[in-house]
Amino acid sequence: RWAKLVTAELTRRALAAGFLAIPEFQAPRLSAGLTESKIDLVWALPLPAGFAELVSEIRRRCGLPPLADCLLLPVAGFEVENASSKHGHGGLLNLASHAMSGVFVPGTVAAADAAEAAKATYARAYPLATVTIHREFMR
Repeated sequence: RWAKLVTAELTRRALAAGFLAIPEFQAPRLSAGLTESKIDLVWALPLPAGFAELVSEIRRRCGLPPLADCLLLPVAGFEVENASSKHGHGGLLNLASHAMSGVFVPGTVAAADAAEAAKATYARAYPLATVTIHREFMR
């Protein structure tokens, strides 16, 4: 229930700011064999029509299927996690990979602390400078 309320509030804020709010954003699969990842919520902007047409034409000429989601610019991604878990820590990597800015929204102080520790650990090998741990919605 908490996660749904937080996601609803973040969606409201996205729409108020002029973004598209995309729940369960499916990150584009870049290569066969890689696992697919989803981000709980993404604030996105559509690419300009001319650029979107160019991307579509390049994909067509390369024999690639069209991808509607590659015609969106994921500006901010949100992972909303009730508690600390390995899944949540993997969310930090997804946020850094698939959105310009990533926001980890923990439900508890323990989840926030665990995410901060995971971020510090992963940051040695993976660029996480664009990911923040946001504590506004903690219970």
